[in-house]
Amino acid sequence: MANIVKHKTLSAVTDLGVAGEVSPDNWNDEHAFAGGSNGQFVVRDSTASDGAAWSSGAGPYAIGGAALAGVQALLTGAFTPASGAVTEGLSVRSTLTPAAASGDIWGLRVTPTLVEFSSGVHPSLVGLYIQPTITAGVATVTDMSGIEIGAITAAAGTTKASGLKITGPSGGTDNYAVWVVSGGTRLGGLGAFAASDKYVIADANGNLHISALGPAS
Repeated sequence: MANIVKHKTLSAVTDLGVAGEVSPDNWNDEHAFAGGSNGQFVVRDSTASDGAAWSSGAGPYAIGGAALAGVQALLTGAFTPASGAVTEGLSVRSTLTPAAASGDIWGLRVTPTLVEFSSGVHPSLVGLYIQPTITAGVATVTDMSGIEIGAITAAAGTTKASGLKITGPSGGTDNYAVWVVSGGTRLGGLGAFAASDKYVIADANGNLHISALGPAS
């Protein structure tokens, strides 16, 4: 079935004389499109300054503003919703069902390939960088977080559940699963313990201890 698109006149464009083109005189009409490969319903001109082909180009792309040469996909611009208690820049709320009984389910996957340059020294290579900018206003803030992991309820039959699980890195001269560069570290409730595990315990003075038996040690 052909798809119907209604074009809106944006600016005067010279008729290119290409067979089958949608000319400025036709922009307010309805047009039926058919044929082409799956996923290639509409393709932008890859030579245009505002981005590459939607169906197959590698970017740069942008939503809300101009594309940046060094950013493959950019979400930018000011946004104020008409209603709602929470304002979100990017939200992932899909329902995922695996194709196989033993398949993993990942709500959001961030696994970029970072390629080192042929020479020089990179100050840092980062898989995920978080640094929100807070603009002060009349309102006050009770709790501000760069990253917040909410309460998660595991389904019945789950063996181990965690809000944050880290597999330590390797290959570096020094390798740390967690590196707190500055600032205090606060640990709240400690929950249940298993005797075979090791724990970092904070005493009443705020000192940290490594324990094999939990708080009782």
